[in-house]
Amino acid sequence: MKTQISVYVTKKKINRVIRIDKKYK
Repeated sequence: MKTQISVYVTKKKINRVIRIDKKYK
């Protein structure tokens, strides 16, 4: 359960980073 939550949070962070990366390119 704990690992599932951390994976979910990590994916959200990665998605946000990707979005920011696209904005600034």
